[in-house]
Amino acid sequence: NLSRDRVRTESHALFASFASCALGDLMYVLSDALDRLRSVAEIRVSKSSQTDVSEDTARFVKNQERTARGFLRNATETLALLNLIAGSETVAPAFLEPNVVGNAAYAAVRFLETLLSEKSDASFAALGSEAKIKEKYAFDRDALVLAICAFAAKVDGADKKRANGGDFANALATESDYDSATMERARASLIAKTYGPAALPPLLRDLIDRADAARARMKRADCVAIRGEAGDETNGVEENLFD
Repeated sequence: NLSRDRVRTESHALFASFASCALGDLMYVLSDALDRLRSVAEIRVSKSSQTDVSEDTARFVKNQERTARGFLRNATETLALLNLIAGSETVAPAFLEPNVVGNAAYAAVRFLETLLSEKSDASFAALGSEAKIKEKYAFDRDALVLAICAFAAKVDGADKKRANGGDFANALATESDYDSATMERARASLIAKTYGPAALPPLLRDLIDRADAARARMKRADCVAIRGEAGDETNGVEENLFD
């Protein structure tokens, strides 16, 4: 039994390490791909006012597009794998390990922020219609938003089944870039486009509410700590005056 427990513990730790690496790889390839597409969009905007484009610029654009396509496929496949794993009741808790849950929260926050920011909207508009972007770059923004929302909901679902759940919502709230408005935009988009399972938007709403509540508690705790420090400093000054 001890040997079996040891193997199970080591396997769990090994998978937690794999999950952390996969999440890091996911954010790298997605960010790099979108940065390359933004550079292509900027060049296309500047080209619209020029009558001639150099061969070097044309070659650079092709290289950027080719690399972006490859990275987007990588990101899509990695996210699909993470979703598959997060859907397993046996394996999903690995995403809640102390050294992994922060990466899972960071990936969800940064992924949605990267896909749904105004900067991204402008870049995608310069690249053409959604259908054209999907065909030329293998980039389906709606599908990626759905996938990361589903991943967040699955990890949170595994968290809520634990006796002392709440780690994932707390990890979201801890992220400096966490913005409930961005997550709500993703949720609203799924509803408006009737995209994905009907149960997903309510699960996201619940997660957003709990993350907001966790952030509010953190802010209150910070305020109490600051007032306490200020009070300690005031008492110190008063003690010095009477010495």
